[in-house]
Amino acid sequence: MTLLHEDAVMEMPPYLTWFAGRAAVIGFLERNCLTTPGGFRMVPVSANGQPAVTVYEREPDGAYRAHGVQVLTVRGRAISRIDTFLDPGLPAAFGLPATA
Repeated sequence: MTLLHEDAVMEMPPYLTWFAGRAAVIGFLERNCLTTPGGFRMVPVSANGQPAVTVYEREPDGAYRAHGVQVLTVRGRAISRIDTFLDPGLPAAFGLPATA
């Protein structure tokens, strides 16, 4: 969380909802993503020359299944933007499996 700029933005195209400001981004993540320790695994990749992660979500059976990709925009030493693409088929575009 400390790696986010104060004016960080998070979007999830094609959804119209977006979050502006560190507090709003953190609030969304805490309420919706960071609710269960170990609920997600991330594998670092590069997307269009930018740092990114493929995201795997833990399912009730304990397996981690592809969830999507997050592309990060870094300004200075902190993250200024997170573009989240919720498509379980995207990790395959990076040569990664559907389960991790």
